Amino acid sequence: MKIAIVGGGTAGWLSAAYFSKHFSNYDVTLIEDPNTPTIGVGESVTPHVLDFILKLGINEAQWMKETGAIHKLANRFIDWRYPGHSEYFSFTYPFPDKYIDTDDGHPKNFQEYLKDADATTLDAFTLLYNKGKVDKFDKFFNPQYSYMEDRTYHSNNLLQPHGISHHIDAIKTADFLKKHVAIPNGTCHIRDKVVSKEFDGTRIISLILESGQAIKADYFLDCTGFRREIIKDLDPEFQKYDYPIDRAIVGRSLYLDPKKDLTNYTQTRAKKHGWQFGVTLQTRQGNGYCFSSDLSNVDEVYDDFLWNVQTEPREIKWEPGRLNYPCISNVIAIGLSAGFVEPLEANNLYVIIRTIHLAEKFLEDAKRGIERHSEFNLSIRDSLDDVKDFLIVHYTLADRSDSAFWQEMSYLGKKLNHEDLVRSKIVDKKNSMYAAFCAETMFPNYMWTQLAMSWNISIPIINKKYKFSEDMYLEYFKKQYNRHKFLSENSQKYYKFIKKYAS
Repeated sequence: MKIAIVGGGTAGWLSAAYFSKHFSNYDVTLIEDPNTPTIGVGESVTPHVLDFILKLGINEAQWMKETGAIHKLANRFIDWRYPGHSEYFSFTYPFPDKYIDTDDGHPKNFQEYLKDADATTLDAFTLLYNKGKVDKFDKFFNPQYSYMEDRTYHSNNLLQPHGISHHIDAIKTADFLKKHVAIPNGTCHIRDKVVSKEFDGTRIISLILESGQAIKADYFLDCTGFRREIIKDLDPEFQKYDYPIDRAIVGRSLYLDPKKDLTNYTQTRAKKHGWQFGVTLQTRQGNGYCFSSDLSNVDEVYDDFLWNVQTEPREIKWEPGRLNYPCISNVIAIGLSAGFVEPLEANNLYVIIRTIHLAEKFLEDAKRGIERHSEFNLSIRDSLDDVKDFLIVHYTLADRSDSAFWQEMSYLGKKLNHEDLVRSKIVDKKNSMYAAFCAETMFPNYMWTQLAMSWNISIPIINKKYKFSEDMYLEYFKKQYNRHKFLSENSQKYYKFIKKYAS
């Protein structure tokens, strides 16, 4: 089977690396327009990315060293409910409560997190929280908490799997994938521009390049971002979201003091006109201020954007939404081509990886003459809609009214009854840990629960028949906190670890 990938960004090279690595019978070509600019700010990602990288046969340490990546333990939300409020959203998973009595207090592998259980640690924590026995989700539920508070290295102290993620340089990561995986596994790299397409009905036969070369393929992967250069001619129907954030000012900055500036978490700070991110890498930081063009003037946003400028800031524009048909005929849209909400909660690479896995299944079925366009399109639509739902309530349920933006968000939350939306997501079986393990949701119920607790929303108990000894579970959560507090106090500072790592 011949596959032509158009677009040389992260989506393009992740796709090329995956298909050339795992399918030796695929003839993979990647076409990259040398004049297409890249954003290259610095990107916060989720544990799905490391899992994907490792399955490509990449050594994590080598990848991090060559690309400037660092470990990320959480997304820290600052000033969202009110000035001074802070909450770490970590990668910490509920599990059947029977494992609390084991030596290390955790299942031995991730499969055991998914087993059916009469009660989970999330049930226990929710009941304790509702009774006022614990006051913060991140402090007592997340073992990463103390390592971030102390800015220390976690070493091998985090026992649960998939509890660590990364900050990456998207441009360097794409280059790494090209150099170490895609090209060595036979990907043909063409630096040229697509100027036209040849069709047989709705099916693309070949792409005509500026040089005059015709690239034929059985299937074409559109990784051209918001331009959607390949799939746009097939009328994929764009579904616009009623969503506020549609602009960002982005740029890089140098560390004034690495000891203070380098963090092992993403900084997600609520601001007057939206929110500002800080994504630290080994030698620099990526910055962005995300805002609504309908509710704020770009000059006002620039004035509110504080940083140590290294590069000229750039404005990025997009229309929040997704394609109704990201897979049409023999074209599959991957990444931004399929849809995008905004950068909050590091969702972009998750969607890319989810789409690649779905494309894998689609292509393997297509080889057997089975067409699964409907299933593919429904899965991508559901994934992006779920991302949109989780992100919007961050704004609409925040207890802020200090600008036109936040006043409008508060009004929208009340109008659409977003408190009930959060409660329904917590009990929805589509948001189980098993669904998350199968990549059917990026936001399992524990994340909706943490958001509810952090934003001061009353929440239901998932398992209403659950009965337990409050003292036993309270002791467990406090024991976990005290253990990691002790370990973090005796760990080296994170910037020292990164300095050694980079060398």
